[in-house]
Amino acid sequence: MSTKYIHLLLQFTTATVVATSKYGEREKK
Repeated sequence: MSTKYIHLLLQFTTATVVATSKYGEREKK
């Protein structure tokens, strides 16, 4: 695996987790 691919995957995963967290907080309210 290339380092660029790993970095891109990590970035995508982080963005997904952040989006899910924000959505979850919004749903609680």
